[in-house]
Formats: sequence, structure tokens, C-alpha cells
Amino acid sequence: MNDEQLKKVIRNASIVARSNFKYFWRELFWNYRRTEEKCDFISVLCSISDTINGEKVYEDFWLNDVIFDGKIVYGTIHTQPSIITNVTAGAACNIPFSQLKDWIYVNHGIAYGAFTIQAQRNFMSLLERQEHDAQWGFDFGDPIYPKKYPENIGLEEPDESEQNPRSFLGMRFGKKKDNAHVHVDWALDHPEALQRMVKYDNVYKRGSDKLNEKDSNGWTALHNHALAGNRYIVDILIKKGADIHLTTPQADTALDLAKRIGWHPIITSLSEAS
Repeated sequence: MNDEQLKKVIRNASIVARSNFKYFWRELFWNYRRTEEKCDFISVLCSISDTINGEKVYEDFWLNDVIFDGKIVYGTIHTQPSIITNVTAGAACNIPFSQLKDWIYVNHGIAYGAFTIQAQRNFMSLLERQEHDAQWGFDFGDPIYPKKYPENIGLEEPDESEQNPRSFLGMRFGKKKDNAHVHVDWALDHPEALQRMVKYDNVYKRGSDKLNEKDSNGWTALHNHALAGNRYIVDILIKKGADIHLTTPQADTALDLAKRIGWHPIITSLSEAS
């Protein structure tokens, strides 16, 4: 494979990475709210330019401390540059979402995303892959089928659902029997969102000011959960009377955020509530 062919493969991998970025941001949303069991590694890939000897040059960097406001991805540069000179390791950086090249998060040693990495691993020999993975220290799995999220998980249903079969978990998944776990499809919702549905149902009362209360970033709970893809929590907030027309400081409604990142069930719920 020549350089031009490799560049095309990487470009296509970046398109796939952006189309699946919603799963990355959903995981980060919950990771930032955990006190334990945080992800082992979280990063996004971007390209930064500099002008050297009158010529514009680019260098790829992985960014840490990732934040996303629905339009712009923010982070800090992970490694010291080897080509460009206008940034250093640890420097703050931001890029439009459209320029994102890749993302990765690692949980329990297993890498999710890493589409451009997998595209390159696909052309490595088995020994080269083993050496590559040992350098990273992660299990990347099959390069042909990059993991976007865990396939499923056994979710222990909260006591509230057992006591109240009409609770949200009870209604969605049925009352558990003989201490069995509820199996969750990560493509539909995050298990941590499901675990908190009872709490949200109790905390957000119909007509309460808390429903439309804004955080330090000027976002309501509906904005945050719409961008993070927490479909059942979004349904709860809509049902309780959250204002779907409020905008973020970036002038986005919850529907705008869901559309931009591609959460189709949430788009449907918010559109129907409009």
C-alpha cells in the first residue's frame, strides 16, 4: 500500500470515527460522574498545523481532558510535538467537531473506537500487531470490527424497581426473578443511565424549577442528557415538563444537540414533544 492509499484508508476511518463519536461522548459523560471505576484511558485525535519555512505542515496529536459542547472538541495535547513548533505537550487545544480524526477510550484494558489505529493494524502481520498492542498496553481486538461499546452487560436492578413493578426499570425490562440480572443493549442506552432512572423520576418533579435549572456551563439536564444519548432519562425529563426550547450558550436546543451527534430515538422524542 502506498502513502496515498493509506491516507485514503485513514480518511475513511476518520469518517467512521465521527459517525460513532456519540458512543465516546456518552461514555465520557458517565465517566466524569464516577468516583470509582473510571476509564483507563480517554483521548481524541486531531491534526494541528504550523507554518515552517513558509510551508504549512500538519502533525497529529492525541488530546486528553476531553470536553465537547456539541460543536467544538476541547482537550490538552498528550505528547511533545516532533514536527511543528507552535504548541507543546499539555497545551490547551480546540477543534471543530468536523475536524476530529479519531477517538479512543479504554475500560478494563479493552480499547473502544480507535478506528484509524485499527485501519493501520489491519495491514500489520500478527507479530506486528502484538508488538503494537504491547507498546500501547491495550487489547485492541479484531481490527476489522472495532468495538464501539461493550456488547452487553448484566445490570443489577435497583431495589426500587423490585419494590415497585411500575417503576421505569420495571416497566421497561420487567421485574427480575431469582436475582437475575437485566441484560442491557449498549446500543440503546448506557447501563448507568438505566440505573439512575428511578433517581431522576424522584428528583425531577413535574413543574419543578429544577427541571430547567442551568449548570455552570449554562446547560440544563435535558441538554446534557440529549447530547449524551440517555434516551430514557430524556423521556423522563420531557414527561416531567422540561422546556425543550431552552438553548445552551452555543445557541443549541436539546434537539439540535441530539441531531448533531445522531441520537435518533432522542430526536424522535424531542420532535414529538415540540
